[in-house]
Amino acid sequence: MMNNNEITLLLFIAHFLADYHLQSETLAMDKSSNYRSLAKHLGIHAIVLLTACLITLNVELLSLFASVWLSHVIIDHIKIYLQARVQATLNTDKYFYIADQILHIVAILYLSNVVFADLNHEITFLPTIYIQWLLLLVMVTKPANVTFKMLFSQYQNYEISPKQSTTVAGAGAMIGNLERILSAVFLSLNALSSIGLIYTAKSIARFKLIEESQGFAEYYLIGTLYSILFVLISYYLIF
Repeated sequence: MMNNNEITLLLFIAHFLADYHLQSETLAMDKSSNYRSLAKHLGIHAIVLLTACLITLNVELLSLFASVWLSHVIIDHIKIYLQARVQATLNTDKYFYIADQILHIVAILYLSNVVFADLNHEITFLPTIYIQWLLLLVMVTKPANVTFKMLFSQYQNYEISPKQSTTVAGAGAMIGNLERILSAVFLSLNALSSIGLIYTAKSIARFKLIEESQGFAEYYLIGTLYSILFVLISYYLIF
């Protein structure tokens, strides 16, 4: 289980907000080759971290939040430096993504719980359970979607008939968000059978595609199992 002191949780919320929810796909692609895009990304991180620090009402924590931001700057610059010297492929992009996120998470844990362990890590006016749920909601939405695309995009090479090809833009991501949020809620209520109903309803909606395309069926199954696993791991790490 994750060290769930309030400040560590708040730092993770700030990280996932700035690195995913407040970062467009265009900005994510451009920051590796465009300094202005990188500066914009780091500026967003600075604003989010400063806002989070102000929420704590504890000026002593400013050094911790500033150190977390500096670690993000260093990690991003190292990543960009290495990417420029390695031929880009689907696998290298995947490995860079995984390594980047692991380093950010480790940096937050190390700075919060080792380097600045003596600081007051409590937020007295907000119960821990609220912060935990906010972090979970932030994690199981866009970060889960982006991570799935990075890890499993090679399995999306399937063909479907023209009649079945029409879909609403962004519907898949929204369905994924809602299914993971509902799964987390039912998991907290120990209503495991209700989680099964969510994925049954999802399967009914996609039944025709699953029946007609073996490739889609396999990709759909990977996505479903990924969603379940992501929620379970996130929930038990946070709570």
